[in-house]
Amino acid sequence: MDAHDWEFLNKQMRGPSLPRSGGTIVLTVVATFLAGITVGGILFAHRSEPTRTASNNVSDAISFPIGPPPR
Repeated sequence: MDAHDWEFLNKQMRGPSLPRSGGTIVLTVVATFLAGITVGGILFAHRSEPTRTASNNVSDAISFPIGPPPR
C-alpha cells in the first residue's frame, strides 16, 4: 500500500467528523420518547368502566353464597 492508500484508510477509519453536542442528543432522545408515548396513547387508548375494588356497603361484602364453590 502506498501513502495515498494509507491516507484513504485512515480517513475511512476515523468516520464522519460531525460536531456532537451532548445536549442536542439528550433533547432528541427525550423528544422521541415523549412522541412515542403520545402516539401510543392516542392509537391504543381505550375506555372502560372503573373497576370496583372495595365496598363500604356491608350487604355487598357478605352477599356471596355460603357453601362450596360452584363447579
